[in-house]
Amino acid sequence: MKKNLRKAVRFSEIARVECHELCALPGVLDDISSSGCRAHFPGVVTVDLESESEIELSIRFSNPDLPQVLQLVVVPTRIVEHPEESETEVGFKIMRSPDTPLLKEYIGKLQEKSEDDSDITDLIIEQDVEFV
Repeated sequence: MKKNLRKAVRFSEIARVECHELCALPGVLDDISSSGCRAHFPGVVTVDLESESEIELSIRFSNPDLPQVLQLVVVPTRIVEHPEESETEVGFKIMRSPDTPLLKEYIGKLQEKSEDDSDITDLIIEQDVEFV
């Protein structure tokens, strides 16, 4: 079994991702944390992971409770091609960016929401299950 070695908790969130250095078409955000994110783009994306060059990533959320757009400086760290689906999954490390304070606020809201959701589950599902 593979261990999760991430520094921060990742939250599943859907948003539009634009990165013109990687792909002319927008991608879709899969998950995000305070230190990284993962997105998939249509078609084949080629990136030199060894160069560790910083690129700009725009994330557009549709949820009105969240910031409209986050401009982040990222470094691609992982690429997985899915030829059967004609898409490429890219993992990013988030560097210090102009919108870092907004990102931290956004992650805080997601953290609060996940804690609230677990409280509701505790109310609905009984912890002490008895079989007859």
